[in-house]
Amino acid sequence: MSLNWRQYYIRKWCLIIFILITFIGFAILSNYISEKYLSFAVLLWMALAGIPLAFRFGACSCPNCGRPIHIKGLFGFPFSPKCLHCGIKIGQKESE
Repeated sequence: MSLNWRQYYIRKWCLIIFILITFIGFAILSNYISEKYLSFAVLLWMALAGIPLAFRFGACSCPNCGRPIHIKGLFGFPFSPKCLHCGIKIGQKESE
């Protein structure tokens, strides 16, 4: 597995773990604070941690063409099974 694919999988799992921790954390937190403050806490958490993490995942470059895998132009498709630019499948070697 190339270094870029390894980085891709690490970033993907970090994003999944972040989402799980967020849901579990705010489910527990909702028992202790009012609904008004909870919505503010969710927005603050997503702005400070979620958005940068999502951009870091989206900016993972393809080992074949060197461009971001999931971003083409101004839009992205994070569930794409292949690079949006060159079409290489996620995890595939460059020479295949």
